[in-house]
Amino acid sequence: MATKERNLQTEERIKQTAKQVFFAQGHLHATTQEIADQAGVNRALINYYFRSRDLLFQQVLQDAMSSLYDKLHLLFTAKMDFRAKIEEFIDTEINRMAAYPYLETFVIAELNRGDALAPRFPDHLRQALLGPFSEEVQAEVRKGTLAAVTTEHFIINLMSMTAYPMLAKPIVKMIFNHDEAAYEQSLQALKQQILRLIFRQE
Repeated sequence: MATKERNLQTEERIKQTAKQVFFAQGHLHATTQEIADQAGVNRALINYYFRSRDLLFQQVLQDAMSSLYDKLHLLFTAKMDFRAKIEEFIDTEINRMAAYPYLETFVIAELNRGDALAPRFPDHLRQALLGPFSEEVQAEVRKGTLAAVTTEHFIINLMSMTAYPMLAKPIVKMIFNHDEAAYEQSLQALKQQILRLIFRQE
């Protein structure tokens, strides 16, 4: 294997491990040694590729948010049936949050703190949201498939129904006495429930 390819694979393994440690396991203050141990590399390699733990954290966060922004761009601009588009978003977003349950919590905390590393919402997504997507939402309202709602409230409702089940996971598991398997089964069934709550017609 060429050295360049091997270096890229090592760098990617470190990033993916850090993503798991930070956002899947919730160890937001994990040390470079802990990340190196889980990645199966020497701690010096983390400093070699990323210079510091904070820069690695920033890179992992930016990659995760870029992935989310790509999904939002598809939601706001894809030329497909509106209901099908919303259904696909619900499915992918709940799966994303199930895989990385601590990402949303961290982003909210950083935005509330005004941290310089916190993500900024891209202008092109805001323009698509307030332009083409808003027109789609209001077209569905006129057709009667959505109850009268502003685009802002539609997005807030959509985000709430997809994000809260993961943010409140410990509470939900406690109330219903779910183990991890039962909670995952409930989460998957929730996808269709959300769709039925959003749309007035089947």
